[in-house]
Amino acid sequence: MLEDQLHDARAAADAHEQAYTARMARFRESEVQLRKDLETAAVEKNALTSAEAAAIARIQEISTALQESDTALEDARAEIELLRSDMAVLKARLVVRKELNATSVGLRSCERPRWSTGVCSCGPIAGPTGRRTTATGRSHIRQS
Repeated sequence: MLEDQLHDARAAADAHEQAYTARMARFRESEVQLRKDLETAAVEKNALTSAEAAAIARIQEISTALQESDTALEDARAEIELLRSDMAVLKARLVVRKELNATSVGLRSCERPRWSTGVCSCGPIAGPTGRRTTATGRSHIRQS
C-alpha cells in the first residue's frame, strides 16, 4: 500500500516531469522561431527604411527637376513672346518698306518734281504738309 502509493506518486511525478520537459522543449522551439521571426522582421524593417529614404531622395530629385522644367518652360514662353513681338515689328517694317518702295517707284516714274511750283508732269505735288496723291495715283513726298 504505501509502496503502491509511493510508486504511483513517482509515476505521476515522472509523467508531470515528462510533460513539463516536453512543454519546455516546445516553448524553446517557439522562442527560437520567434527570435528568427524577429530577426527577419528587423531585416525587413531596415530594408523598408532604406527603400523609404531612397524614395524620398528620388521624390526630391524629381521635384527639383520639375521646378527646373517649369522655369525652362516659362523662359521658353517668354522667348516665344519676344520672338512674336520681334516678328510683328519686322512685319510692320516690311509693310513700311513696301510702301516706301511703291512711293519711290512712283517718284522715279515721273519727272523730277518742281517743289517751287508744286507741279509735276503727273499732276500737283505735296505742299508744306508733306504728302499728296496726284491724279495718276502716284505719291510725292516733300523732301527738305
